[in-house]
Amino acid sequence: MAFNGKKYAMAVKVQADANTPATISTSTDMLLCYDIQPGGDPWTLANPEATGTRFKRGELAIGRSRSVTFNVILRGPGGASPPAADAFVFGRILRAVGYKEEVQATPLLATGAITAGTTTSGILPVGASATDDFYNGLPAILSDQGVGVKGITAIRDYVGSTRTAHFMETFGVAPAANVTIPAFLGYRFWSAAPDLYLSVDYWMDQKRYKLTGGTVSQFQRNVGVSNNSQTAFTYATITITGDVHPSTPEIDEVSPVVAEGGAIPTFRDADWWLDKLSVCGSSAVSDYQIQTARAPCPSKASGGEAPIITEQSRQWSLSLNEVLLSAKDFNALAQANNEIGTTTSMWAQYGTSTGKVISMGVCDGRLGYSEPTINGEFVGRNPTLFVDAIEKSEFIVYPYF
Repeated sequence: MAFNGKKYAMAVKVQADANTPATISTSTDMLLCYDIQPGGDPWTLANPEATGTRFKRGELAIGRSRSVTFNVILRGPGGASPPAADAFVFGRILRAVGYKEEVQATPLLATGAITAGTTTSGILPVGASATDDFYNGLPAILSDQGVGVKGITAIRDYVGSTRTAHFMETFGVAPAANVTIPAFLGYRFWSAAPDLYLSVDYWMDQKRYKLTGGTVSQFQRNVGVSNNSQTAFTYATITITGDVHPSTPEIDEVSPVVAEGGAIPTFRDADWWLDKLSVCGSSAVSDYQIQTARAPCPSKASGGEAPIITEQSRQWSLSLNEVLLSAKDFNALAQANNEIGTTTSMWAQYGTSTGKVISMGVCDGRLGYSEPTINGEFVGRNPTLFVDAIEKSEFIVYPYF
């Protein structure tokens, strides 16, 4: 009987080290995904030996690697409080890419009065950190700027000596009431990210396939606007590449049932800010250009060390509606970024309630030059935002409020 290609499931777990496969649990390690595409790379070697005829021997099959590509809808972990460390399975993939996981179960900064506020900044209460960039990328609830999700902004930059937080957006009225940095599950890019290796099990109907020593070789986020003329949801496309399990690469086992993830959040009734300007458009796509390689090692069954990420660059491709120069001169901004050394921020936030809100963005980027385009029936602009900085330069945060 043929296997059903619509019945599949996946689980992901961080390994203790590069060479020790993790034991997958179907209760704690399942990842809700779709459009799974298994792959692999067989290794062959031409046989040069003569046969006494004009016919050559076939190539030698000496080994193989295994990979799997899949999509994950971007949604918060839910619940009334942040999950425990390493419990959010999608977060394991973010950590393997280069993000640091931060679980803040209680407010990081208790509610207090903000002082000397402007439409883009404010001085945090006494007791705030004295460390520069400490709050970069984190959510801040401003009591006089809105209710619920609309009252949450994000901090672009923080100066510890003056306790000054610079925000991702421009407010209509300077904040002059209370500020709170709430509980959150956060992922901020950091320079000390270790090489992490993933074990991945995936089921295709009646069979279980096991991948070990996996690294993320592709990571892309697609943030598409949903409205009455186009419907879309935000998702990530991921490829994990590694080795087949050394002892049990495949098992006859029926695919487990995966719990539903709940309502899918869409990018509407949301925040989208570029250089503190509220922008409109159709999409923002984050692309991580990742190169992986493995060092040769004959003592390994695969003939090499576990693969590592050897090089990585990050950029966002934006599809915006065109605006007047009086609102924003994007090419002048690009010139300042590339010739003077200024930086540009971008922030997107959407969702409905605590644990189901996603805040993501770039604290310091560099805008590229762009020209007007026709995006469907409207005039648009498709600039690229390049990310040079490493420490806390990008973030994906799920606030609890």
